[in-house]
Amino acid sequence: PGTPSETFLSFKAGPNQGHDHGDQLSIHWWAYGARHSIDMMFGYNPRPLQEFWHNRMSFGIDSALQNMDGFSRLVASKFGSQFDVAVGMVSSHRLRTVPPVPPGIWGAHYPENPLSVPLNYSRSTLLIKGGTERDYVVLRDTFESPEPVTAYVNQWYMQDDTAVASLNSN
Repeated sequence: PGTPSETFLSFKAGPNQGHDHGDQLSIHWWAYGARHSIDMMFGYNPRPLQEFWHNRMSFGIDSALQNMDGFSRLVASKFGSQFDVAVGMVSSHRLRTVPPVPPGIWGAHYPENPLSVPLNYSRSTLLIKGGTERDYVVLRDTFESPEPVTAYVNQWYMQDDTAVASLNSN
């Protein structure tokens, strides 16, 4: 950690336990000592309830962004010298409409759109460890919906002087 060669991928796939963020299945991708694609890491004022503030898919009905906020879980994982892979899933019987900048209060209740059967969202993450070559990440997002929804891919990329230098070093 903390070296120019540091690379890691983290993946959130587990219960929120009162966390109150829409970050299920979100990733942090740090490569060659620089941040590249990270979860926005907001504090709690405003609280990042919206899923579009995190590196994950979000969904909506009638093109309005909403939160899925279901229970997420790790489905499978395997770690090795050449690659790491993890698969997570989140399911929900509702979508919630959260204001673009929510008030900084806990346990706020927002309008809900119930779904007849669960909306299921799965993410597979694959970190390929390049050895002497570059490391890279492959993400695969899939979803099954009982009703018509609009799906959005949210990926926040960071590029600072360190990232640019590391990308141009080879």
